[in-house]
Amino acid sequence: MTPSRFRWGMLLIFIGVIFLIANMDRDSLIYAEALIYLIPIFLVTLGIEKIFTGSRLQFISYLSTVAFVAFGLYLVYQSTGGSEIVRYDREADYRFQYDEAVDIIQATLQMDEVNLRVRTAGNDLMYARVEGGPVRPTVDVVTNQDRASAAVRSRPAQLSRDFFGGSIGIISDYEPADWRLEFNAEIPLELDGRFTDSDIHLSFRDNFVRELRLDASDCDVYLLIGDKQPVVTVTLFGDNSIWRLRFPEGAGLLVDGLDDEAYFGQIGMSRSEDGVFVNDAYETADQRVVLELDDRHSSLEIEFY
Repeated sequence: MTPSRFRWGMLLIFIGVIFLIANMDRDSLIYAEALIYLIPIFLVTLGIEKIFTGSRLQFISYLSTVAFVAFGLYLVYQSTGGSEIVRYDREADYRFQYDEAVDIIQATLQMDEVNLRVRTAGNDLMYARVEGGPVRPTVDVVTNQDRASAAVRSRPAQLSRDFFGGSIGIISDYEPADWRLEFNAEIPLELDGRFTDSDIHLSFRDNFVRELRLDASDCDVYLLIGDKQPVVTVTLFGDNSIWRLRFPEGAGLLVDGLDDEAYFGQIGMSRSEDGVFVNDAYETADQRVVLELDDRHSSLEIEFY
Protein backbone atom coordinates (compact mmCIF):
# COMPACT_ATOMS: atom_id res chain seq x y z
CA MET A 1 0.00 0.00 0.00
CA THR A 2 1.45 3.32 -1.04
CA PRO A 3 1.56 6.34 1.29
CA SER A 4 -0.81 8.15 -1.07
CA ARG A 5 -3.46 5.44 -0.85
CA PHE A 6 -3.05 5.29 2.94
CA ARG A 7 -3.37 9.07 3.19
CA TRP A 8 -6.59 9.34 1.18
CA GLY A 9 -8.12 6.40 2.98
CA MET A 10 -7.38 7.89 6.40
CA LEU A 11 -8.58 11.31 5.27
CA LEU A 12 -11.95 9.95 4.12
CA ILE A 13 -12.36 8.03 7.37
CA PHE A 14 -11.51 11.16 9.38
CA ILE A 15 -14.00 13.36 7.49
CA GLY A 16 -16.68 10.69 7.88
CA VAL A 17 -16.13 10.55 11.63
CA ILE A 18 -16.37 14.36 11.86
CA PHE A 19 -19.69 14.38 10.01
CA LEU A 20 -21.03 11.65 12.28
CA ILE A 21 -20.09 13.66 15.37
CA ALA A 22 -21.55 16.84 13.87
CA ASN A 23 -24.88 15.07 13.37
CA MET A 24 -24.98 14.45 17.14
CA ASP A 25 -24.72 18.15 17.99
CA ARG A 26 -26.81 21.09 16.86
CA ASP A 27 -23.78 23.38 16.51
CA SER A 28 -22.11 21.98 13.40
CA LEU A 29 -20.21 25.28 13.08
CA ILE A 30 -17.51 24.15 15.48
CA TYR A 31 -16.77 21.13 13.29
CA ALA A 32 -16.67 23.21 10.11
CA GLU A 33 -14.26 25.48 11.93
CA ALA A 34 -12.02 22.55 12.84
CA LEU A 35 -11.94 21.31 9.25
CA ILE A 36 -11.01 24.75 7.90
CA TYR A 37 -8.23 25.15 10.44
CA LEU A 38 -6.84 21.78 9.34
CA ILE A 39 -6.31 22.83 5.71
CA PRO A 40 -2.74 24.19 6.23
CA ILE A 41 -1.89 21.19 8.43
CA PHE A 42 -3.04 18.90 5.65
CA LEU A 43 -0.81 20.72 3.16
CA VAL A 44 2.18 20.26 5.49
CA THR A 45 1.33 16.56 5.85
CA LEU A 46 1.10 16.21 2.08
CA GLY A 47 4.52 17.84 1.66
CA ILE A 48 6.13 15.52 4.22
CA GLU A 49 4.62 12.51 2.47
CA LYS A 50 6.02 13.61 -0.91
CA ILE A 51 9.49 14.14 0.55
CA PHE A 52 9.83 10.69 2.15
CA THR A 53 7.86 8.51 -0.28
CA GLY A 54 10.21 6.04 -1.97
CA SER A 55 13.07 6.69 0.45
CA ARG A 56 14.48 4.62 3.29
CA LEU A 57 12.42 6.71 5.65
CA GLN A 58 9.12 6.10 3.87
CA PHE A 59 7.53 5.13 7.19
CA ILE A 60 7.54 8.87 8.04
CA SER A 61 5.03 9.37 5.23
CA TYR A 62 2.63 7.03 7.02
CA LEU A 63 3.33 8.59 10.42
CA SER A 64 2.58 12.08 9.09
CA THR A 65 -0.91 10.97 8.05
CA VAL A 66 -1.54 9.32 11.42
CA ALA A 67 -0.35 12.48 13.18
CA PHE A 68 -2.67 14.61 11.02
CA VAL A 69 -5.73 12.51 11.91
CA ALA A 70 -4.81 12.45 15.62
CA PHE A 71 -4.33 16.23 15.68
CA GLY A 72 -7.63 16.73 13.84
CA LEU A 73 -9.55 14.67 16.38
CA TYR A 74 -7.87 16.58 19.21
CA LEU A 75 -8.84 19.90 17.59
CA VAL A 76 -12.46 18.81 17.30
CA TYR A 77 -12.42 17.73 20.96
CA GLN A 78 -11.05 21.12 21.99
CA SER A 79 -13.60 22.92 19.79
CA THR A 80 -16.42 21.31 21.74
CA GLY A 81 -14.85 22.50 24.99
CA GLY A 82 -13.79 18.95 25.82
CA SER A 83 -17.38 18.14 26.60
CA GLU A 84 -19.06 14.78 26.35
CA ILE A 85 -20.45 14.27 22.85
CA VAL A 86 -24.17 13.77 23.31
CA ARG A 87 -26.96 14.84 21.03
CA TYR A 88 -28.40 18.17 22.22
CA ASP A 89 -32.17 18.40 21.96
CA ARG A 90 -34.11 21.64 22.17
CA GLU A 91 -34.92 21.08 25.84
CA ALA A 92 -32.69 20.09 28.73
CA ASP A 93 -33.01 19.99 32.52
CA TYR A 94 -30.17 20.17 35.03
CA ARG A 95 -30.83 19.41 38.68
CA PHE A 96 -28.22 19.47 41.46
CA GLN A 97 -29.36 17.96 44.73
CA TYR A 98 -29.28 19.71 48.09
CA ASP A 99 -26.16 19.19 50.20
CA GLU A 100 -26.56 19.91 53.90
CA ALA A 101 -22.83 20.69 54.21
CA VAL A 102 -23.11 23.67 51.86
CA ASP A 103 -23.68 27.05 53.50
CA ILE A 104 -23.09 29.34 50.52
CA ILE A 105 -23.72 29.16 46.76
CA GLN A 106 -21.45 31.13 44.45
CA ALA A 107 -22.96 31.27 40.97
CA THR A 108 -21.38 32.50 37.75
CA LEU A 109 -23.60 33.12 34.73
CA GLN A 110 -22.23 33.94 31.29
CA MET A 111 -25.01 34.34 28.75
CA ASP A 112 -25.44 36.02 25.37
CA GLU A 113 -28.74 36.56 23.56
CA VAL A 114 -30.96 34.67 25.98
CA ASN A 115 -34.27 35.03 27.81
CA LEU A 116 -33.50 34.33 31.47
CA ARG A 117 -36.04 33.94 34.27
CA VAL A 118 -35.38 33.44 37.99
CA ARG A 119 -38.80 33.56 39.62
CA THR A 120 -38.81 31.16 42.52
CA ALA A 121 -36.51 29.44 44.99
CA GLY A 122 -36.33 25.67 45.29
CA ASN A 123 -35.11 22.81 47.45
CA ASP A 124 -32.17 21.82 45.23
CA LEU A 125 -28.82 23.57 45.25
CA MET A 126 -29.65 24.69 41.73
CA TYR A 127 -32.12 23.77 39.02
CA ALA A 128 -31.78 24.92 35.40
CA ARG A 129 -33.98 24.41 32.39
CA VAL A 130 -33.16 25.56 28.86
CA GLU A 131 -35.26 25.47 25.73
CA GLY A 132 -33.75 26.23 22.33
CA GLY A 133 -30.35 27.78 21.64
CA PRO A 134 -27.65 26.80 19.16
CA VAL A 135 -25.59 24.33 21.16
CA ARG A 136 -25.53 22.38 24.38
CA PRO A 137 -24.77 24.83 27.24
CA THR A 138 -22.35 24.31 30.08
CA VAL A 139 -24.10 23.81 33.42
CA ASP A 140 -22.30 22.51 36.47
CA VAL A 141 -22.17 22.69 40.25
CA VAL A 142 -19.04 21.73 42.18
CA THR A 143 -19.08 21.48 45.96
CA ASN A 144 -15.98 21.99 48.08
CA GLN A 145 -16.63 21.47 51.78
CA ASP A 146 -19.16 24.21 52.72
CA ARG A 147 -19.13 26.01 49.36
CA ALA A 148 -20.98 25.24 46.12
CA SER A 149 -19.70 26.82 42.90
CA ALA A 150 -22.33 26.93 40.17
CA ALA A 151 -21.50 27.82 36.56
CA VAL A 152 -23.84 28.37 33.62
CA ARG A 153 -22.57 29.30 30.18
CA SER A 154 -24.73 29.75 27.10
CA ARG A 155 -23.62 30.62 23.57
CA PRO A 156 -25.19 33.47 21.55
CA ALA A 157 -28.11 32.79 19.21
CA GLN A 158 -26.04 33.89 16.22
CA LEU A 159 -22.78 32.01 15.79
CA SER A 160 -20.19 33.31 13.36
CA ARG A 161 -16.65 32.31 12.50
CA ASP A 162 -14.12 34.14 10.34
CA PHE A 163 -11.14 32.41 8.80
CA PHE A 164 -8.04 33.53 6.94
CA GLY A 165 -8.38 37.22 7.78
CA GLY A 166 -12.12 37.29 7.15
CA SER A 167 -11.93 35.97 3.59
CA ILE A 168 -14.12 33.04 4.65
CA GLY A 169 -17.04 33.45 7.06
CA ILE A 170 -19.75 31.16 8.39
CA ILE A 171 -22.87 32.52 10.10
CA SER A 172 -25.64 30.50 11.70
CA ASP A 173 -28.79 31.99 13.29
CA TYR A 174 -30.92 30.38 15.99
CA GLU A 175 -33.76 31.52 18.19
CA PRO A 176 -32.56 32.84 21.59
CA ALA A 177 -32.55 30.22 24.32
CA ASP A 178 -35.17 30.41 27.08
CA TRP A 179 -33.64 29.79 30.49
CA ARG A 180 -35.21 29.19 33.90
CA LEU A 181 -33.05 29.03 36.99
CA GLU A 182 -33.81 28.25 40.63
CA PHE A 183 -31.45 28.50 43.58
CA ASN A 184 -31.91 27.04 47.03
CA ALA A 185 -34.33 28.97 49.23
CA GLU A 186 -32.30 28.63 52.46
CA ILE A 187 -28.64 28.93 51.41
CA PRO A 188 -27.09 32.41 50.95
CA LEU A 189 -26.36 33.25 47.33
CA GLU A 190 -23.56 35.25 45.70
CA LEU A 191 -24.10 35.70 41.97
CA ASP A 192 -21.84 37.10 39.25
CA GLY A 193 -23.57 37.48 35.87
CA ARG A 194 -22.32 38.64 32.47
CA PHE A 195 -24.94 39.21 29.80
CA THR A 196 -25.26 40.76 26.34
CA ASP A 197 -28.35 41.34 24.19
CA SER A 198 -30.59 39.53 26.64
CA ASP A 199 -33.93 39.83 28.42
CA ILE A 200 -33.23 39.19 32.11
CA HIS A 201 -35.89 38.74 34.83
CA LEU A 202 -34.39 38.08 38.26
CA SER A 203 -36.82 37.73 41.14
CA PHE A 204 -34.99 36.89 44.35
CA ARG A 205 -37.97 37.43 46.65
CA ASP A 206 -37.44 34.04 48.33
CA ASN A 207 -33.63 33.82 48.22
CA PHE A 208 -30.98 34.88 50.71
CA VAL A 209 -29.11 37.04 48.20
CA ARG A 210 -25.93 38.30 49.83
CA GLU A 211 -24.06 39.76 46.87
CA LEU A 212 -25.08 40.39 43.28
CA ARG A 213 -22.81 41.61 40.51
CA LEU A 214 -24.20 42.07 36.99
CA ASP A 215 -22.34 43.16 33.88
CA ALA A 216 -25.09 43.62 31.28
CA SER A 217 -24.80 45.35 27.91
CA ASP A 218 -27.75 45.98 25.59
CA CYS A 219 -30.06 44.15 28.00
CA ASP A 220 -33.46 44.68 29.57
CA VAL A 221 -33.01 43.74 33.24
CA TYR A 222 -35.71 43.40 35.88
CA LEU A 223 -34.27 42.78 39.34
CA LEU A 224 -36.24 42.19 42.54
CA ILE A 225 -34.47 41.76 45.89
CA GLY A 226 -36.27 40.05 48.77
CA ASP A 227 -36.12 40.93 52.46
CA LYS A 228 -34.47 37.78 53.84
CA GLN A 229 -30.84 38.94 53.87
CA PRO A 230 -29.99 41.79 56.32
CA VAL A 231 -27.24 43.28 54.13
CA VAL A 232 -27.28 43.02 50.33
CA THR A 233 -24.61 44.37 47.99
CA VAL A 234 -25.67 44.97 44.38
CA THR A 235 -23.22 46.10 41.68
CA LEU A 236 -24.58 46.92 38.24
CA PHE A 237 -22.70 48.10 35.16
CA GLY A 238 -22.68 47.76 31.40
CA ASP A 239 -23.58 49.72 28.29
CA ASN A 240 -27.05 50.68 27.02
CA SER A 241 -29.08 48.51 29.36
CA ILE A 242 -32.47 49.15 30.94
CA TRP A 243 -32.42 48.63 34.72
CA ARG A 244 -35.75 48.12 36.51
CA LEU A 245 -34.98 47.61 40.19
CA ARG A 246 -37.37 46.61 42.99
CA PHE A 247 -36.52 46.68 46.70
CA PRO A 248 -38.66 45.86 49.78
CA GLU A 249 -40.69 48.65 51.32
CA GLY A 250 -38.91 49.75 54.49
CA ALA A 251 -35.46 48.62 53.33
CA GLY A 252 -32.61 51.07 53.66
CA LEU A 253 -31.06 51.92 50.29
CA LEU A 254 -27.67 53.46 49.57
CA VAL A 255 -26.71 54.32 45.97
CA ASP A 256 -23.14 55.05 44.92
CA GLY A 257 -21.57 55.80 41.55
CA LEU A 258 -24.35 57.83 39.93
CA ASP A 259 -24.75 61.59 40.33
CA ASP A 260 -28.41 62.25 39.51
CA GLU A 261 -29.75 64.30 42.38
CA ALA A 262 -32.97 65.20 40.58
CA TYR A 263 -34.00 61.58 40.04
CA PHE A 264 -33.04 60.40 43.52
CA GLY A 265 -34.93 63.31 45.02
CA GLN A 266 -38.08 62.13 43.23
CA ILE A 267 -37.89 58.73 44.94
CA GLY A 268 -37.22 60.14 48.42
CA MET A 269 -33.43 59.90 48.56
CA SER A 270 -30.95 62.59 49.50
CA ARG A 271 -27.22 63.09 49.28
CA SER A 272 -25.30 62.22 52.45
CA GLU A 273 -22.12 63.79 53.77
CA ASP A 274 -20.16 61.02 52.05
CA GLY A 275 -21.54 62.04 48.66
CA VAL A 276 -23.75 58.97 48.22
CA PHE A 277 -27.54 58.91 48.08
CA VAL A 278 -29.56 57.29 50.88
CA ASN A 279 -33.22 57.07 51.79
CA ASP A 280 -34.62 58.04 55.18
CA ALA A 281 -34.79 54.45 56.41
CA TYR A 282 -31.17 53.57 55.72
CA GLU A 283 -29.74 54.15 59.22
CA THR A 284 -32.51 52.36 61.13
CA ALA A 285 -33.81 49.71 58.72
CA ASP A 286 -33.55 45.99 59.49
CA GLN A 287 -32.33 45.44 55.93
CA ARG A 288 -29.77 47.53 54.06
CA VAL A 289 -29.15 47.41 50.33
CA VAL A 290 -25.94 48.93 48.96
CA LEU A 291 -26.31 49.66 45.26
CA GLU A 292 -23.35 50.64 43.08
CA LEU A 293 -23.83 51.47 39.43
CA ASP A 294 -22.38 53.62 36.66
CA ASP A 295 -23.96 56.08 34.21
CA ARG A 296 -23.63 53.99 31.01
CA HIS A 297 -27.15 52.57 31.19
CA SER A 298 -29.93 53.78 28.92
CA SER A 299 -32.64 53.79 31.59
CA LEU A 300 -32.93 53.41 35.39
CA GLU A 301 -36.06 52.83 37.44
CA ILE A 302 -36.06 52.20 41.20
CA GLU A 303 -39.24 51.30 43.07
CA PHE A 304 -40.16 49.89 46.48
CA TYR A 305 -42.79 47.17 46.80
